[in-house]
Amino acid sequence: MINSLIKRAQLKYMFSTTSKSASQAMHQSQEQTLSQKLILVNYQDDVVGQIDKKKAHLNEYIFSQEAKPHRAFSIFLFNDKSQLLLQKRSQIKITFPNHWTNTCCSHPLDQFDERDQHEGTKLAAQRRLDFEFNIKIDKLTDLTLVDKLLYKSASDKVWGEYELDYIFFMRKNLSEISPNPEEIEEYEWIDLKNLEEFLKHKESLGQKTTPWFRKIIDNRLSKWWKDYENGLIKDKRFTNEDNKQIPFF
Repeated sequence: MINSLIKRAQLKYMFSTTSKSASQAMHQSQEQTLSQKLILVNYQDDVVGQIDKKKAHLNEYIFSQEAKPHRAFSIFLFNDKSQLLLQKRSQIKITFPNHWTNTCCSHPLDQFDERDQHEGTKLAAQRRLDFEFNIKIDKLTDLTLVDKLLYKSASDKVWGEYELDYIFFMRKNLSEISPNPEEIEEYEWIDLKNLEEFLKHKESLGQKTTPWFRKIIDNRLSKWWKDYENGLIKDKRFTNEDNKQIPFF
């Protein structure tokens, strides 16, 4: 039986998730982040500039010839039972609202403490996990960099994602979880053997899976999950040669 820990956000939102445009009103908590500066990179994860969050997530940029990915991260948090903490993204999110995904996903900002490939991205992950789930990462070494990947996907006709994504695993037992309702609508601890059944059931209810999470599931998650459980995954330090081989999912 799947253990269910669900907390629903009672939020009113000001836009349609299927037909909203870049100029339509959106929830203040989302709109106020659009001017944030993200780290623009090439396919080898070299920094090539900065880009504001709004432009980085507009399809007219993402699918243009000038487009480059921005640096991002995805956290996979496990407990001692080797269950993964999933979240359902809030209905007010600009991209992929009401979608199920891994524990936490976001971006390092183009600021001095978050620019470094290794420590900077971990600091950003530490900041964001606290913001979304009120979960503290005590030491940056608690985060294990498993791999990097590239992907591109439209959320709707206006918004999308184009990211070079750092995949972090971590383990932490939590007696209580207090998610930010403006970010997370539901959450669930899930076993590997029940993951596909769970997501298929949610899909039947009209609750989709984020494209990056689906790509990770389809390509490498099962092996990573088992290897991590068996202590076979260590924190990876990417060399220049490693960065030349980042896969595009």
